[in-house]
Amino acid sequence: MFIIYRERRVNYIKNIGSGYPTLFLHGWGGNVESFKYFVKDKNAILIDFPPFGKSQNPKYEYTLNDYVNIVIKILNKEKIDKVNIVAHSFGGRVAILLATKGYVNKLVLTGSAGLKPKYSIKKSFAKTRYKLAKLIVKLKLKDKSYLKKFGSSDYKCLDDNMKKTFINIVNFYQNDMLKDIKCDTLLVWGDKDTETPLYMAKTFEKNINGSGLVVFAGSGHFAYIEKAFAFEKIINNFFKD
Repeated sequence: MFIIYRERRVNYIKNIGSGYPTLFLHGWGGNVESFKYFVKDKNAILIDFPPFGKSQNPKYEYTLNDYVNIVIKILNKEKIDKVNIVAHSFGGRVAILLATKGYVNKLVLTGSAGLKPKYSIKKSFAKTRYKLAKLIVKLKLKDKSYLKKFGSSDYKCLDDNMKKTFINIVNFYQNDMLKDIKCDTLLVWGDKDTETPLYMAKTFEKNINGSGLVVFAGSGHFAYIEKAFAFEKIINNFFKD
C-alpha cells in the first residue's frame, strides 16, 4: 500500500488482525522489516520512512514534521483517529510529536532518539573537524568528495537532500515536549546502548508523567531485537487493555 507525499511514493503495510490499531515506527536506516516479527495477528501498520525500504527518495529536504505528516496522512487514509505506537530510535522522534498532538493511545519507546545529548569531547572534536573540512572545500583547496571522509556512516551514504534532512532531524531536540505527553508510556532500553544511552531513558522517565522503564541487561541500541521474545511479551501485556 502507499500514499503520495510531496510528489513521492511512501510505502506502508497494513496487517489485518485483532486489537487496538498499533503503529510500528522504525529507526533511521530501517524499514518495515524492522518490526515485522512483532506484528503477527495484530491490527498493525508498518511504514517505510523515506528514503528507506520501498519508499521513494524525497525530492526536497525534510524536517521532522514532514515525517509526522506522512504518518498522519496514512492514519487519515485508514480512517484511524488514535493508535498505539511502538517506536525505535528515529521512529521515537516521530512518535513523540504524534503523542503531543493527541494521536497516541499508548506509547512504547525503545532506544528512542530526540533528546539533547550530554557534552562529549569526542563528538565536539568530530563536529569541529567536519566544519574545517567544509571550509577547505569552500576555499577550493579540496573538491567535494573530500567531505566523504567525515561524518557518521548514516550521513555519508545520503544524497544532498537527505543530508540536509538528516541535519534538520539530529539538531532538533524534544526535551521540552516530554511534559506534553499525556498517554501511558513504556520505555524499553538496553543498558549497553551507546547510540541513545541509558541516561536518556531516565530523562524520558523523569519527564513523561506516569511512564515506566524496563532495562534489558547486556543489550545495546537494538535491545528490542536482541531480546525479541521478552520484548514481545512486555508490549503485548502493556497493550492488553
